[in-house]
Amino acid sequence: NRESIMSREQVLDQIERAKGEVEARMSEESRGLAKHLDSVRVQLQEAETDRSRLSKQAVLLKEQLRESQALISRSQLTHNVEYIKNITVKYLESKDPTLLRALSIALQISPDEMARVERGQAKGLLGSLFG
Repeated sequence: NRESIMSREQVLDQIERAKGEVEARMSEESRGLAKHLDSVRVQLQEAETDRSRLSKQAVLLKEQLRESQALISRSQLTHNVEYIKNITVKYLESKDPTLLRALSIALQISPDEMARVERGQAKGLLGSLFG
C-alpha cells in the first residue's frame, strides 16, 4: 500500500513536472510568437508608409507627365501655328484679299505683319488695275 501511495506521489510529481515543462514551453513559444507578431506589425507599418509615399509620388509623377505633355502640345501647336502663319502671310501678300481679315484673326497676325499683307494686297490690286 505504501508503495502504491509513493507511486501515486511520484506520478503526481511527474505530472506536475511535465505540466511545468509544458507551461514553460508554451510561455516561451508565446513570447516568441509575440515577438514575431511585433515584427510583423512593424513590417506592416513600414509597408503602409512605403505604399503611402509611393502613392504620393505616383500622383506627383502623373501631374508632371500631364504638364510635360501639355507643354509639348503647346510647343508643337505654337510651332505649327507660326509655320502656317508665315506661309499664309507670304501667300496673302500677293493673293485673295477677302481671306485677309479672317486669317489675321485666326492666326493672330501682328500689326506689322498685317501691314505687310495689306501692302502686298495693294500692290497686287494696283498691278491688276494698271497692268
